[in-house]
Amino acid sequence: MAPGKWTDPDLYADHASKSKCGRCGAPIIKARVGLVMALDVRVDPEPVLDDRWVLGTDRMLWCRRGKRMMWHDHKRCGNVIYADHQCEGDAMSEEDPFGIDEAPKNKKPASPYVGTIHPVTGKVVGRHARVTNFIKGIADDFGLQLWMRRMIVKGLSGMPDELYELREELDVSRDSGRIDEICATAKAAAGGDDASKLGTKLHTQTEYADRDEWDRVEYQHAGRMHEYRHELDTAGLTIIPMLIERRVIHLGLGPSPVIGKFDRIVRTADGDHVILDVKTGALDPDRFLEKWLEMAAQMEIYQDAVNIHGVYDTVNKRWARVPPVNREYGIIAHLPAKGEGCRLYTVDLEEGREVLAALQRLRQTRKAKGFVRAYERPTTVDVDISKLAEGMQERAALKRSIITPDDFPFLIDTAFTKSALLDLMGKAKHLNCWNADLADRCKARLEVINSRA
Repeated sequence: MAPGKWTDPDLYADHASKSKCGRCGAPIIKARVGLVMALDVRVDPEPVLDDRWVLGTDRMLWCRRGKRMMWHDHKRCGNVIYADHQCEGDAMSEEDPFGIDEAPKNKKPASPYVGTIHPVTGKVVGRHARVTNFIKGIADDFGLQLWMRRMIVKGLSGMPDELYELREELDVSRDSGRIDEICATAKAAAGGDDASKLGTKLHTQTEYADRDEWDRVEYQHAGRMHEYRHELDTAGLTIIPMLIERRVIHLGLGPSPVIGKFDRIVRTADGDHVILDVKTGALDPDRFLEKWLEMAAQMEIYQDAVNIHGVYDTVNKRWARVPPVNREYGIIAHLPAKGEGCRLYTVDLEEGREVLAALQRLRQTRKAKGFVRAYERPTTVDVDISKLAEGMQERAALKRSIITPDDFPFLIDTAFTKSALLDLMGKAKHLNCWNADLADRCKARLEVINSRA
């Protein structure tokens, strides 16, 4: 059957998902059939209305019962029926009827630092953290999340098909991948990625400029690159071409190594070497304190890693020593994507060390165990019989309708609250038995009550 559009909203199930054919690009349904001996099948998305046409051909039919795809029984089946997918204009080969001889696609590794050699053990680094992820614990992204929601809602306003799909077909838990894809598309449609894309482009252009590869600098960004280089030259900062975008590793921040890549190491006018980071986002020293703390921690990791292990030589798979960098400060070159000019800032790395110490404590605290347990009802209760008897006598005396003057010393000495003392004083005055002895007893008892409070 010719491939068509999706018409069945129930296809978003546990064992059936929409996809595209790797050969012809047509929409298909991918499903796994069977429990013990499972088979991956690919079918056309348009249901088969009459299954008699397939008899005598090599096409197989499948049907969906509930949320599971299964082989179609011609005699006993009242379910929706689908046929094996065949590429239009491209017959399946006899050697490979299911298309499994396609060249495997190289999946992008989870991290660009896969394959890094450990500087101490000499083995390939396994589990590791990235510098940019390690320092995120200090940031408050509440405002960023609100902005992102607004951009997604704005983008969805112009996507009626996706809105219908979200409302009628998708489940938040089951179809999380598809919903994330729609959110990313909506954000991009609203222009939420424009500044980020421009910032990434400018960052790449600065690398070309610093390597003196001006022929690779795009014409529309040439003016910004001259502003950037003019600022560095005016400050007496010299770019070292061999120390641009180099990989480093830090082993002292936790059980897993932390790997990252610094932007530049520059030489100052007095011959000192300093870490320099190029930033293109919004930066205001008086407003974005969390960002500056992140950058201080980031550059502290870079300088410490450079001074201990050097930089990674990706060609020869080894660590190379470089001139030691300054431990006291780093430099930020701010080239705003939305704006003009370039400005240099110095960042105190001591603050970065404080941030890293706080992050390490936070990570350690998150691993705390054993401080939560089920409530256990006590099996025995210790009771002071004498105090219990005194309390009972006090309550009994207060409940009596007639209180004699002889009761007041005992009642004052066993009162528990200031209001009870005031009540007794009022009753004693009413009975004309209030005297200096009772007043002294009230004062003494009030001091005891206050001390217990």
